[in-house]
Amino acid sequence: MTGAEKRIVAITMASHALAHFYEQTFPPVLRLVDAEFGLGLTAAGGMGNIFPLFFGLGALPAGMVVDRWGARRTLLAYLITCAVAAVATLFFHNIWVIGFLFALMGGAAGLYHPAGATLISHNVEQVGTGLGLHGVGGNLGLAVSPLLAALVAAMMGWRAAYAVLALPSIIMAVYFLKNDEIGNGVTIPEKDISDDVKKTATDNDDRTRWVPLIMLFALGVLNGFCYRGMLTFFPTFFAGNSPGEKEILEGGVFTTGVLIIGVLGQYIGGKLADRFRQEVVYAACFTISVPFLASISLFKPGAAVGVAILFAFFYFASQPVGNSIVTRLSSTSFRGRAFGIFFFMNFGMGSFAATISGWVGEHYGIEAIFPFLGAVLLGVSLIGWSLVIMMARTAKTGG
Repeated sequence: MTGAEKRIVAITMASHALAHFYEQTFPPVLRLVDAEFGLGLTAAGGMGNIFPLFFGLGALPAGMVVDRWGARRTLLAYLITCAVAAVATLFFHNIWVIGFLFALMGGAAGLYHPAGATLISHNVEQVGTGLGLHGVGGNLGLAVSPLLAALVAAMMGWRAAYAVLALPSIIMAVYFLKNDEIGNGVTIPEKDISDDVKKTATDNDDRTRWVPLIMLFALGVLNGFCYRGMLTFFPTFFAGNSPGEKEILEGGVFTTGVLIIGVLGQYIGGKLADRFRQEVVYAACFTISVPFLASISLFKPGAAVGVAILFAFFYFASQPVGNSIVTRLSSTSFRGRAFGIFFFMNFGMGSFAATISGWVGEHYGIEAIFPFLGAVLLGVSLIGWSLVIMMARTAKTGG
């Protein structure tokens, strides 16, 4: 990568990590929020539904905004709004206001993904590697946030776990304000990513390009469902379903240990996306992940963490591959909106897993959540292999 490309990747990695810090702060403190407001597991899962729903909804307008006004202003809106909402949680104790603040943070953080992914796809030649490193940043945020959120919550309460995120948000916002060339096309020229992408740009109206893209969006709904369900309830499962401070901290530690392996998976997935047929790698990642997710709750805590680690490695390897496929199937002018729809399907539509999985856990025990999610992931795998077949047919017909 050139120096400019490395700076773009580093900037997006940091912003991506922070977005997922906001996203993953609730699961470790779910039991504390439940205890304060007397919600029950289904309603607590519903509270956990709010941020990711608006996280996905925010991605839709973000795609159009990025296409029209550039990444920098979009990123600034995300950082400043999240900082204000995070600090505001310190001052309100009404469950409806807290829900509104979660929605505000989710919508603002949802602006990030189309901006970051578009910035890389327009400016980094090795787009798979760039998106893989971008995914590493996000997974670092996902991985570290359960531990840090649990630690802060155990010492100062769950609201403080949100409020401390305002500081890095402000630092990042100042950085973007001082570097006004980022994402506005002034000094960082857009690069041609590959012959395949250039061909896609001219063929974007071809039905054979749209059908696989729509299939990818449909896959994103079920994939996002698995993603939200396991992220919401991993900390509670590893904590032994207890609201005690020690158990919450243990849940955060175990979840961080699992998700940190996803960082390696993200990086390797990005490398594989540049070297092999992306749709095959994508489907294979889901297929391999299914038995690990479905069987987690069959094991004792120590062994369950080991199984969850194997799941995280293969599952998170899929993410940069999926982003690379979006890049292949969308034109340069449509790419921000394509990423916006893709992330909405994953984060927004998939967000209802928090409520539905909470209902499953409340009625059948938290151990039942993971076989349930494993069955959903099997559906993701089947759609993934259907996508492989569709794209192979497209290639044969010259579409």
